[in-house]
Amino acid sequence: MADIVTVDGANGAKLGLKLLSIRERFEAFSIIPAADQGNPLRMGWIFSALTVREIDGVPVPKPASMDDIGKLLERLDDDGVAAAQQFVVDSQTKTAEVAKN
Repeated sequence: MADIVTVDGANGAKLGLKLLSIRERFEAFSIIPAADQGNPLRMGWIFSALTVREIDGVPVPKPASMDDIGKLLERLDDDGVAAAQQFVVDSQTKTAEVAKN
């Protein structure tokens, strides 16, 4: 599994990001309500937030509920979520480029 990548997030915070493993993605569905699973916008926010492993070098506990995810989203704010989303997009682009070659 890849190492944690550090990027600038909300209010100058340093976010430690790491893509979710297949197991982590599988487990996330057990806490995400079915109604949200069909909403691409909410799923994007949720899965982007779940890539955040550290904030300013301090480990972020794995969310165990939607309330935990909501608190993490609030802590990240728009800038932090945008940084995490960009990390996911960049990672997927790199994976696609490697697959082409």
